[in-house]
Amino acid sequence: MSSSGSQLTKTFSLFRNLGMVVLALHIYLVCYAAFAEWGLASGITDRIFLNLSRNGLFADFHKPRLAAFALLAVSFVGMGGGSGDSRRPVRPARIIGFLVAGAGLYFLAPRFFYGDWSPRVTALGYIGATGVGYCLFWYGGGLLASLRHNPIRDDIFNSLNESFPQERRLLVDECSINLPTRYRYEGRMKKGWINIDPFRGLLVMGSSGSAKTWCVIRSIIRQHLEKGFAMVVYDFKYDDLSRLTWHYYRLYKANYEKKPRFYVINFRELSRSHRCNPLGPTIIRDMADASEAARTILMGLNPDFVERQGDFWIESANSFLTALIWYLRKVEGGRHCTLPHVIELLQVDYADLFSILRTEPDIASHINPFVLAYVRGVKETLDNQLASLKIALSRLSSPALYYVMTGDDFTLDINNPLAPKVLCLGSDPRVSTTYGAVISLYITAINRLVNRRGGLRSSHIYDEMPTVRIHQLNELLATGRSNQVAVTMCVQDASQLRLHYGRAQADVILNLPGSIISGQVGGDTARVLSERIGKVVQLRHSVHESAAGSGGASGFFSGGASGPSVSVSHSTNLDYAVPVSRISTLSSGEFVGFVADNPRRPVAQKAFHCRILPDPDPAVPLAPLPLVRQVTPGDVQAHFLAVKADIAGLVSSHLALMLRTPAFTPLILNSERV
Repeated sequence: MSSSGSQLTKTFSLFRNLGMVVLALHIYLVCYAAFAEWGLASGITDRIFLNLSRNGLFADFHKPRLAAFALLAVSFVGMGGGSGDSRRPVRPARIIGFLVAGAGLYFLAPRFFYGDWSPRVTALGYIGATGVGYCLFWYGGGLLASLRHNPIRDDIFNSLNESFPQERRLLVDECSINLPTRYRYEGRMKKGWINIDPFRGLLVMGSSGSAKTWCVIRSIIRQHLEKGFAMVVYDFKYDDLSRLTWHYYRLYKANYEKKPRFYVINFRELSRSHRCNPLGPTIIRDMADASEAARTILMGLNPDFVERQGDFWIESANSFLTALIWYLRKVEGGRHCTLPHVIELLQVDYADLFSILRTEPDIASHINPFVLAYVRGVKETLDNQLASLKIALSRLSSPALYYVMTGDDFTLDINNPLAPKVLCLGSDPRVSTTYGAVISLYITAINRLVNRRGGLRSSHIYDEMPTVRIHQLNELLATGRSNQVAVTMCVQDASQLRLHYGRAQADVILNLPGSIISGQVGGDTARVLSERIGKVVQLRHSVHESAAGSGGASGFFSGGASGPSVSVSHSTNLDYAVPVSRISTLSSGEFVGFVADNPRRPVAQKAFHCRILPDPDPAVPLAPLPLVRQVTPGDVQAHFLAVKADIAGLVSSHLALMLRTPAFTPLILNSERV
């Protein structure tokens, strides 16, 4: 302890000792009759106390009592904080109990003089009540000093230091996302708001059960539909989000200038699913679009392909699939350019398939290596080149997929101002790899169509985003703001995203969103998030506790009764506002993160650590999704066979045309036909 601190402690200890002397003199004066009976009076002391009682402080009964009490209370300022075991937490209720009980007993002690008792009984009662009350109040003051000097006891996890001011203003505009919060600062719960600019991208993270869908995604769906956004929702656990979207769509569809239409794509309940072709002529406009679609399908079916891009076998599969898509897009006006027709076209015999493909000059460079392998009789090499493609696409050979992906109930330009749409894409966790590849194709096509000028503002919400492979997502995040495209990505952990997208692209996707809301995450994800939230100035306490003072009267009057001497030093340090350990142990519904603002609506307090208050549950149970049409298993099977018949007829008619056209006859590889 420093010399100045020691001198201050001695000064306040003197106040306490002086108060005890005043109280002792007061007791002797008011209980003189009892002391005289006990033989504790003398002539010299009688003359001294007689002069004291006639004037000054002791002339009144209550003045010395109040003075002694006040001197004790003032001494608490410099009292050492070592009462009891310094390692035990001091509860405020315990402190208040001792202070109230001591003060109450002390000030009720004069009641003994109003009773019809002997001087001895009155004196004993008064002295006992006053002394016990005084000591209780003294002990409570020691506990209070202990709490004040050693705040670490009740904050063993450093929660007070790691709290910081957060945004309390509600900043609403025609596009914003506003989430109400409760956060702790300076030991009190306060109300706040998370105000998000959706066009700068939003990443929502959190392990399973962290309530990211319950507290965040539901609110985004409601607010964006209320504000007139076109919308696409990827519903991984169909039909949870789809029914919620349908509910809010019916509530707020009147808010749109042009009433939107509601559509659902799913492969489980075909009677409640619309039909749409993601490879239609309006989407596949050139070879680049065909190549992008092919890569999306392959990466969606085989996440391992992400890390193997550039590999000979992977690029061979992508090149050949691109050729098939572009061929179907070119013939007969593209009416057979669908993924089911591509799958069936791939099953055609090599000789017939290569013959008809050679008639399209646009794809000559794509198919030339395969044709040469076939002509030279290197069939083993050819099979190896196309094996990965055939095996991958065989998983999509399903009547349900064929039925949904060959219709034209709507187009995928969801933000068309003249025909806005709200679209739900339903998946199934049990077959997420298969459905994820198909839904990836839909999402990639949508993103290519909406990221243009002149469209309605649109909201893209991807629940469990790593289960789909969205091609060129980083470009949408980087350029979508200028076209009013709001992207919300929901992942459980950064490692999950790296597994499906590869480390390089995953890191780009994680760093592009301007706003991040994270529930409980761990490992490297928590570390990076803690660093991005940043540091705040924190108060540090260093407590040194010396041995208790010696006993006896000298120890008592020097303050030894208040416990060991405590020296406390304070300093400030710049440390992480939300450390990794805190992020790794967040409760369900508790989130950390930061938001991005814009020049029109600056936000000073961008970081937050709070509990997000979810939207109240809808007042009525969620209605089932609307019935689109009655679909029987027979209808689906008949359509499945019709797709196969389409390809068989296309190949047959095209070969017949080649036989009738001298210029094409040399391109036929099947000698039997020639």
